[in-house]
Amino acid sequence: MKSRIIVFLCALLSASVLQASQKPLKILMSQEFFPVSTNTFVINQFVGLLQRGHEVYMHAQPLQTRSLDIVLQHGLMDKIFPSISHEVADADILLAQFGPRGVDMLELKKKDKLPGKLVTCFRGHDISAYEKRNPGVYRELLQEGDLFLPVCEYFAKRLIEFGADPKKVVVHHSAIDCKKFAFKKHELPAAGPIKIVSTSRLSPKKGIDYAIKAVVRLHKLYPNVEYTIIGAGSQKGALEKLVSELGAQNYISFTGWRQPEQVIKILNDSDIFMLPSMTPLSGDQEGIPNALKEAMALGLPVVSTYHSGIPELVIHGISGLLASEKDDATLAQHLQFLIEHPEKWEPMTRAARTMIEQEFNLDTESEKLEKILYALVQEGMR
Repeated sequence: MKSRIIVFLCALLSASVLQASQKPLKILMSQEFFPVSTNTFVINQFVGLLQRGHEVYMHAQPLQTRSLDIVLQHGLMDKIFPSISHEVADADILLAQFGPRGVDMLELKKKDKLPGKLVTCFRGHDISAYEKRNPGVYRELLQEGDLFLPVCEYFAKRLIEFGADPKKVVVHHSAIDCKKFAFKKHELPAAGPIKIVSTSRLSPKKGIDYAIKAVVRLHKLYPNVEYTIIGAGSQKGALEKLVSELGAQNYISFTGWRQPEQVIKILNDSDIFMLPSMTPLSGDQEGIPNALKEAMALGLPVVSTYHSGIPELVIHGISGLLASEKDDATLAQHLQFLIEHPEKWEPMTRAARTMIEQEFNLDTESEKLEKILYALVQEGMR
């Protein structure tokens, strides 16, 4: 893995020299639908490349419902092309969001003789549950695609196991705009409720049912805890039923989906963040959840799990606390530890913020992606 990274870093160094004199790139991103409110990482990547002066478009079916402010602010809806037209067919880079879209774009590239380099981002479900249901689905893409960008080392190793050339696999983190997530020093409240919060799509892999069980355990020791669950999804009814069956309606609540600005306000008013991701029977897995990054950026102490790429973000005992998947007893113990050791909060949350700024910040990750794409274009010019 290290030798692969060193080789690509050399290419990036050459590309940084090229950047000074080369024109901006023309990039055609591709996703099935756009914008998807839960795919803020795609929107962030779109905006990050635009802000660096590149000509960026989106090949997708437009969605008009629940448009996010950031989409409207940057006029992204005006940059959507449901089909490949002459205006975007000459793109330097074809940037597919998720593995299945990479397969589709490879077919279009061949059919329409598109000249652009094909880059595919792998983010979670596409390289776990989807591949499990469709073994070998990426065989041709991994042979003929130009570059693969998994969001974590865990998925990079999996791509190589599936047959990708290690030289074509480069980890590129999904990023957040740190300027929108100001660090706040959180302290254990001297009086009143202790507020625990989760933000996630309500799907099995988020492990919210285990979070609920952990809070019920904790409530027996600390009756003043409150747990707020932000998000919507297919599991909402089942989770509400679980809360009712456990008799926890008075201290566990659901807000439904909220705009990003509303989420930030709720997080800032909370004390501890929890996201116990897990692998359900479908095999569906996270990459590295943006919700965790946002909570860490805001200064909340976090409790999560040893799942997929999460240990690449949360270092147990340093920048947060981790439990095994599906282990509500240990999750409850970690929450109890934070409540009983408030002196640990500041060093833990400062370390977390530093990690986000260095490895998951939109500005730095957009620059890294730009260098990666320039290196790929330069390689094709040789």
